[in-house]
Amino acid sequence: MEDELFGTGDVARLTGMPRSCLLYRIRNRDLPNATHEVARRRVFTRTDLAQIHAILETNPELWPRQRTSRNGK
Repeated sequence: MEDELFGTGDVARLTGMPRSCLLYRIRNRDLPNATHEVARRRVFTRTDLAQIHAILETNPELWPRQRTSRNGK
């Protein structure tokens, strides 16, 4: 059976990380890139997704920092 495939938006949603942050981490090689490409688009498998989850669990510094408002709210 073929693995289910996910785009970067799907991976971002499933990890809870903004898509822009996910792409930044992949570009800086903090997170692994997709093992497949379709029509010049990254396509992640369940195995890729599991690797990303494992890395994020063991490296909390890879998560984006929480923004604070300038007026203290």
